[in-house]
Amino acid sequence: MEPIAVLFNPSSGRGKSRRRKNRIEARFGHFDIPARWFTSQSEDHLKELARRLAQDYGAIAVVGGDTTFTLAATEIIHSGADAALGMVGTGSANDIARGLQANELDAVCAAFRSGRTRRMDAGNLELPGRSEPIIFMGALSLGLGVEVNLFIARARQRLPILNRGGSTVQALTGALGVRRAFVSRALPERVCLETGRFRKDVDFSLMVFANTPFFANGMRLFPEATPFDGRLHCCTVRTRSLPHSLLISRRIRDGSHVELDEVDIFPDTSFQVTPARGTTAIQYDGEVLTGIAGFRVSVRPAALRVVDTAGD
Repeated sequence: MEPIAVLFNPSSGRGKSRRRKNRIEARFGHFDIPARWFTSQSEDHLKELARRLAQDYGAIAVVGGDTTFTLAATEIIHSGADAALGMVGTGSANDIARGLQANELDAVCAAFRSGRTRRMDAGNLELPGRSEPIIFMGALSLGLGVEVNLFIARARQRLPILNRGGSTVQALTGALGVRRAFVSRALPERVCLETGRFRKDVDFSLMVFANTPFFANGMRLFPEATPFDGRLHCCTVRTRSLPHSLLISRRIRDGSHVELDEVDIFPDTSFQVTPARGTTAIQYDGEVLTGIAGFRVSVRPAALRVVDTAGD
């Protein structure tokens, strides 16, 4: 087989990439995959590597998280190259890897070895005053997802020791962020949501537009979604407090949330969002934007060739 390029982000997962590097190299060797490693030094360097490698190699394995995958995918899509992208998830969430059924390293290696590929959808985010749309590969959210991430980021700045905490510390900090969002009346929010089928005002504590089934570190928010169906899926959740939010999150984990009155899910190819307060904050694949005065999200069908980890 032809050599593949491995685009390695050592900073992903707060050190998880570095800790797993030897094992990943060993598994590629076990599957007799000729791999040439390229290590990114910064976000700009990662983008530069992705553009160059997409021209020089037929297949690229991204070792990193959802943001790393999205950065590489965006460069490949903009370049017009047809290199196949695969993902070895070493990030904090790895929701895109789960959506591609690429959360097992051996399955990823077997897919690279077989050469199986298929085409994955992408999401387009259009903002006022910006000529080029922003591409996202996983999910875009408003409300709790943004508020919690901003709270955690600020807490880590004030208390650097939190950066060394594990998943339990992150969960507790996140719960404090949820409580803060309701106490401060940042939530619920209201937007005007418009598609080709309806236009209505929507109140929510969480709104998510997704290209994959998963959100927020493995929560299967969209049981029927796939990144190959030519649609985006929108979910709105209406909660009023931290305890209410925790109750709904437990229902999401077993899939029964789809039956609740507080939850609405609908697929479409395009959504227009206008905030009632004039502006809002959004998050896409780990990036946060504030002061957004309305936006449009739409699907870009079959935008990227990816390694088919879920093949027969």
